[in-house]
Amino acid sequence: MKTVITILTILISCSLFSQKVGYFYDDVGNREQRKLCPTCRLAAPDSTFLNPISQELTLDVSVYPSPTKGKVNVQIKGSYESEDHCHVMVYDVYGKEIINKIQTLNSFILDLEEQKKGIYFIRLMVGEESKQWKITRH
Repeated sequence: MKTVITILTILISCSLFSQKVGYFYDDVGNREQRKLCPTCRLAAPDSTFLNPISQELTLDVSVYPSPTKGKVNVQIKGSYESEDHCHVMVYDVYGKEIINKIQTLNSFILDLEEQKKGIYFIRLMVGEESKQWKITRH
């Protein structure tokens, strides 16, 4: 009987003190962050849990193709105020800034042909809004 009580006590304490892992994703499904949650129980997926910081642009933006051989098309459908220029930044997988420029056109091409093959992150900022994409160059 003592053995059964000891085993039940161990099982209950393990389940009470175990840590849960929460994953945070961006809009296209890329995992951005992994966080340990020692005291909470993870519920069903909830958009506020998966993406607590909203990165929604009110503009419709297309960034394609991915994977790419070097040329990445960016199209912004809609209009934005002239004082809210589109700030474009491209980073490599190590966080090194590759491109940093201001765009005033609604459609432009980013040239990554001289960059090495790998993963790059494109960040667009229009006014106070920002959005990030992951692009693979092959």
